[in-house]
Amino acid sequence: MINPPLKEVSYCKLVKDKSLSRPALLELIRSVLDQNAHFRFKAGGGSMSPFIRNNDLITLAPVDSRPIRSGDIVAFIHPYSKQLVIHRVVGTCKEQFRLKGDNIGSEDGLISKRSIVGKVVDIQGHPCRNRIGLGPGRILIAFLSRNNLLIFPVSLLQKAYHYLGFSQNRTG
Repeated sequence: MINPPLKEVSYCKLVKDKSLSRPALLELIRSVLDQNAHFRFKAGGGSMSPFIRNNDLITLAPVDSRPIRSGDIVAFIHPYSKQLVIHRVVGTCKEQFRLKGDNIGSEDGLISKRSIVGKVVDIQGHPCRNRIGLGPGRILIAFLSRNNLLIFPVSLLQKAYHYLGFSQNRTG
C-alpha cells in the first residue's frame, strides 16, 4: 500500500504578520502534525548554528513508526522550561533520547519519546547546510556535538561564511 503524499502547512502563510503565543504555536504545530501534514516555520535562536540559523525556514514532519536515530534533529518540549526546542539527537537509550544544540555546551538531559513533537526534514536557508545537517553527515555531527567539539569550529565556520559572503543578511 502506497502512502499518500504528506500535506504541508506553512506557519508563515497561516499567521502572516500576527504573532502567536508559544502555547498557541505549539498547539497549532501538534494539530497540523496530527493530521499527518508537514509544518513549516521560521527558526529562532542560534543553538543549532550553523546548520540551522535564526530565521531559517524549517519543516517538521510527524514522528512516525520509524525509529528516531542519533543525528536526527527533532522538535521537543523541554522538561524544565516547557518551551518548544529544536536540537539534535546525540544519543539514544530505549524510549529516551539525549538531545543537544550543536552550538551549546550542555545537553538537555534524557528526553522521553512522548516529549518529541516532530522531526526536522528540511532546512531552507543554504542548501549545503541542509545536506550536511540532515544528510549522512548528521551522525558525525551528533558525535562531535555530544563531545563539545563543534562549538569552537562552529564559530570559525560562521566567520568563514561571513568572510566568503555567505552571511545571513546576504541578498541577491
